[in-house]
Amino acid sequence: MNTQVRKAIFPFLILVVAIACAAFMMANRITPDRLEVSEQVTPVEVGEIVHTTEQVVINAQGTVTAAQQVHVLPEVAGRIVQLSPALAPGGRFAAGETIATIDERDYRVLLTAQKEAVARARLALRQEQARQAVAEEEWELLESSIPAGESNRDLALRIPQIEQAEAAVAAAEGAMAKAKLDLERCRITAPFNAVVLREQVDLGQLVSPQSEVATIAGTDAYWVQTSLPVEHLEWIEIPDRGGRQGSKAKVIHSAGSVEISRQGRIERLLGDVDPAGRMARLLIVIDDPLNLKDTGQGSDLPLLIGSYVKVEIVGRTVEDAIVIPRRALREVHVAGANGAREGLWIMDGDDRLTTREAKVIWRTEDTVLVSNGFVDGERLITSTLSTPIDGMKLVVVGQAPEIDG
Repeated sequence: MNTQVRKAIFPFLILVVAIACAAFMMANRITPDRLEVSEQVTPVEVGEIVHTTEQVVINAQGTVTAAQQVHVLPEVAGRIVQLSPALAPGGRFAAGETIATIDERDYRVLLTAQKEAVARARLALRQEQARQAVAEEEWELLESSIPAGESNRDLALRIPQIEQAEAAVAAAEGAMAKAKLDLERCRITAPFNAVVLREQVDLGQLVSPQSEVATIAGTDAYWVQTSLPVEHLEWIEIPDRGGRQGSKAKVIHSAGSVEISRQGRIERLLGDVDPAGRMARLLIVIDDPLNLKDTGQGSDLPLLIGSYVKVEIVGRTVEDAIVIPRRALREVHVAGANGAREGLWIMDGDDRLTTREAKVIWRTEDTVLVSNGFVDGERLITSTLSTPIDGMKLVVVGQAPEIDG
């Protein structure tokens, strides 16, 4: 075989060998085992849904003010001759207790003079009454000879003189009553149970009805004025003319490590809104704010005027509500609804994720009250899922996931 023939046959031999090798490899190839891939399971934390009766508590803030505060002024002029030792800032007076005394001597002299004037007027009245008795006898004898007429009869019987004498007695008795009253007013007293905020008088000082002696505030009750959103009013009892009592409220003042608390109640709803936040304004009354009656409420420390306090108003009761952690409230997408809604993630009986819309009726800093569409015993997902998908497989933290396949 010549060289040209060998060169022509050689490429065909290589092709035949390659085809034979490929056929051998295809006939003897190794098939790998098929692996079953299990469904991904996401661990979650859950809590059990339980329906309960819950009391709504509305939180607010306010400042303590005096329910009664007056400037004490003397009602008569004179010199201060006595001051109570309690007449100093922080001093306390019971209702009717003497704060200061004005020199009474001038007013005693005036009262004596008015008593004499009363006696003189009464004597004059009795004299006129005696003259009238004589005039009546004379009238009976001379009536037929005197021209008829009511005016003639009144003059003859001295009726105008009697009226004048009676008026003089009334005026003298009124002046005497005024003198007695002025004498009593020399003793300046507390109009109610009070604490002294400021005193402005000294012993020996000459005072008049325009002179301020002290500023006092009532201790039987203090007020707290607080503001809250108008929509929260539906949860609160407002006093009315029908005798309905206002909602109770706890007033708390934090003084360092000490908490001063007092029980109060809503006294009234004010007639305007807070101009700053356009919120409704409530007036809360606190009985015995200084704990003078030792009722055992809160701390023994007094609640002072001007204190900035937290107020917890006890609202209405919600029946058949669910209390959930605020972190468990999610944004969910509901079929047929535009945009996201508030809802919950539920772990169903097949350990899969399902989302449901929730009707939120009240919120606090840490919890939310929900009132619809849930059954006791359902598992509420409280942990966070990075990519929540309805129907995804879940497992409670601490349980070993089941492996499918």
